[in-house]
Order: sequence, then C-alpha cells, then structure tokens
Amino acid sequence: MRLLLSSSLVALCVFLSACGGERDSLDGSPLSGISMEMADGWYAEETAGDDRWSWAQRQAEILFRNETEETRRVAFLGSLRSINPRRISASLSGRLVAEFELVADQWILAGLEVTLPPGETRLRLQSEAAAPRIAGESRELHFCLRNGRLATLEDLMMAEHEPSFASGWYDEERDRSGAWRWAQGEAVVVLKNPSEKAEPMTLRFMARALAPRELSLKTGDELLGKVALDGSSWSDMEVGIELPPGESQVTFSTDESPVRPDGDSRDLDFCLSNFSLLPSELAKGEE
Repeated sequence: MRLLLSSSLVALCVFLSACGGERDSLDGSPLSGISMEMADGWYAEETAGDDRWSWAQRQAEILFRNETEETRRVAFLGSLRSINPRRISASLSGRLVAEFELVADQWILAGLEVTLPPGETRLRLQSEAAAPRIAGESRELHFCLRNGRLATLEDLMMAEHEPSFASGWYDEERDRSGAWRWAQGEAVVVLKNPSEKAEPMTLRFMARALAPRELSLKTGDELLGKVALDGSSWSDMEVGIELPPGESQVTFSTDESPVRPDGDSRDLDFCLSNFSLLPSELAKGEE
C-alpha cells in the first residue's frame, strides 16, 4: 500500500480480518456518537459464522456520521480482497489519501485513522481494473470488504503490529474454537514495527503436527526458539524478540518430512493457531 498523508486522514497498512454492516455505533465509549454504514456501490452483505463481508462495484462508499458537536478522531479497520490483482484508491472529500495494492485471493488488512467533523463524512474506495468474468455470476465483483468496523486509535496501534503470513502457508481455516494455518516446508511470517526504534515484543502461538517433529523458528541466522511436537496435541509457545523498525521475517521449519493425510491433497508439516504479537510489557501483564 502506498500512503498519501493528509491532515484529515492518515492511512496505515496492517494484517487481520474485516466488511460492512449497515450501521456501527458504540455508546458510552470513545466511539459514542460515531457511526458508520455501507453506502453506495456495495452488494448485499454475506455472512459465515462471525464473519461478514460485502462485494463492491467499481466504486463504493462508506458513510461516517459524527453526531456530536466536536471533531473526533477514530479508526476504521477492514480487510480488502480481490479475485485478481488490482489497485484500490481511497479518497476523502474528493482528495486521494491512500492506495491499496491487492494480490489475487489474499486478504489485506487496512486501517484508517479518520478525523470526523460534526455531520457526515464519506470515504470512497475505487478499483482501477476491470472486474473479472466469473461463470454464473451476474455481479461485477471488483473487491470485497470483510468485517469493517469502527475502532479506537488504540485498536489501530495494536493492528499496526499485526503479523502477516507470507510464503509456505495454506489458507486459513477456522471454526468456533478459533483459526489456524497449516504449512508445508519452511514458512515465513512477516512482523511489523511501525515505530522508529526497536521494540521488545512477544510472539505467542499454539503448534501441532500429525507426526512427531521439532519445530524451530529463526530470524535471519538467529534461532529464536524451538518446540517438540508429539504428533497429536497442541503445544503452547511464547518467544521474545527485539523487533527492529520496519518489517522482519520469522522462518518456521521442522526436521522431518511432511505428512499427507488420507483424503487430503496437501503435504502438511505443522500447524499454528492463535498467533499473536504483543509488546513484551503487555504480555507480562497478562500472565
């Protein structure tokens, strides 16, 4: 994503889940008096479990309402996805403020810090590429927004550190108990530090495999930690890391060959669930 900063909105690129309901307002909180709704250009909302999403035409708008008498600074969090690569531009009051580069069939979480004067403010999202042709589909599906919501600036700061699963991973799977990803061979997670100095962070996750093996994780040549997986149960892991400014890659690997279960076409080395990146001070406070 390329950022174009203005006094009214700062765009920040992040990794998590997101799509629009008709209205989102929280009373008695930092978001009281603020609401949002999906305006023009969106198809009907679709849902599955706790997730909700809406596909968009070439151009779609989100309407924010500030029903207070003061200018308010809030955040909007939402994941974007498209069927084929495309660029999505975001504009506020006719001014281009951000561009999101989408790759095929991958969710990209984006966060926006929005300054809202009293009254209504519209955020316009627009696709530059033509919609793909899909057999049996009459809609022009340019891009999709999932779990869009209003958020506090503190939520946005936490989202800035959201890790992203890069190479070596299969698609996310989920049920009511949570979400997980299987990996084949070496798999990479990208960690982000948007500040200008190194920050002590803590990685937390659960890991399992279908056969006994040792899972190790490195950043560059530095071994961060390893855990023995027994081939059936989940193992909890917590690893401290001094995260430099910008992006850092953490590589996960095992010492055994992958397993292909009956009825599954995938080669599965290991699985991670409940993956999170927290400031170490906050992680200690949760113990």
